[in-house]
Amino acid sequence: MRVIICILGMCLLTISGCSRTRAVKCAQQKSTTPLFRIVEKGKYGYINGQGKVIVMPQFADGQAFAEGLALVDCQGTPTCPPRAAYLTCAGHDSAIGHFSKARPFAESLAAVEQDGKWGYIDDMGRMVIKPQFGGDSPNATAREFHEGLAAVPVGDQWGYINKEGKLVISPRQMGISLGETPAASEFAEGLTAVGIEGKWGYLDRTGRSAIPARFESAERFSEGLAAVTHAGKHGFIDKTGKWAVEPRFDEVRSFSRGMAPVQRGGKWGFIDTSGSFVIPPQFEGALSFSEGLAAVKVKGKYGYINSAGKMLIQPQYDSAQSFTKGLAAIQVGADSALAKTGYIDKRGKIIWEPTR
Repeated sequence: MRVIICILGMCLLTISGCSRTRAVKCAQQKSTTPLFRIVEKGKYGYINGQGKVIVMPQFADGQAFAEGLALVDCQGTPTCPPRAAYLTCAGHDSAIGHFSKARPFAESLAAVEQDGKWGYIDDMGRMVIKPQFGGDSPNATAREFHEGLAAVPVGDQWGYINKEGKLVISPRQMGISLGETPAASEFAEGLTAVGIEGKWGYLDRTGRSAIPARFESAERFSEGLAAVTHAGKHGFIDKTGKWAVEPRFDEVRSFSRGMAPVQRGGKWGFIDTSGSFVIPPQFEGALSFSEGLAAVKVKGKYGYINSAGKMLIQPQYDSAQSFTKGLAAIQVGADSALAKTGYIDKRGKIIWEPTR
């Protein structure tokens, strides 16, 4: 695979693809608006919030921007390897490293693999944590930083490092094998969910057990509560491990702005932190609220409601994602293999006509 790092104003673009991975720093261009991934004729590119193409569709694959960064597969592009001029970066390119694999940036660092070991680079491509983590398992991939800590493979187990690369939670403390991936997850609100021998619990930042592993599944904390599964039903616990919302739902999603989508009796509604319904179960599907709107499914189509349950964007899409930075990705076409993806704004206006 080949990685190319490209600075587009304040945005740094990480490209993965080709036979190897190379990081290339490009000249800056002024760009402060968020970019959104598009696909056209099977190739990926990026638009701004007004639907203007900023990076022409040309990549074999691409991920959404995170912290102004995106991973794309440049395999098959005319200029790969090694230049990144196709990203509209103007000249003065300089190679800054060779990597076999790379992951998205988070908290200004990105995990990269070099000679079979994982380390971390900063947003200038400098290796700030030397490659040293790895294992024989296919799951031996270093993770993103969250709250200053990142899960890394050490031998055949997981540990956590800080931004200096020091192991602050040792594999011996955790006792979690790489085979239990995704047993090591990201920290949120000071705790991380970990799976140990088929059961899930939570560790604090020192590696101590904060909530014993007794759940069938466990999600990250959000707004002081975490979704867990017990005896086949879903509920929410607080940071002491006590039930905030008893497990009585068929499925749940995380809290956002004091509300969480839950499924009961085949229908989705929204509850508050006490477990009381604020929007009665009535939808075939639902996502958490984001930027004041939540995607819901009615008669096989997705639309968007506000926090009062009022339908602001009528159900008309075969699939829909949450709003991010003012836009939401939607899909048209029931067959996922043939579906076209576009973007709408919060008024329901098409910003990018669905393409594939």
